[in-house]
Amino acid sequence: MADNLGRFESPISLPAPVNYAIVGAGLLAGYERALMFRSHWLLDAMDRLG
Repeated sequence: MADNLGRFESPISLPAPVNYAIVGAGLLAGYERALMFRSHWLLDAMDRLG
């Protein structure tokens, strides 16, 4: 893929702990989103209507 598109170099460089924190926050946000989508009061109300 690098041969076709070239190599990407990030314009910013963050320390490893910051990168891990960003990844962790993303994982937690995705997990929370999945749980909320599964049991959300508005979605549950729409199911009862239809």
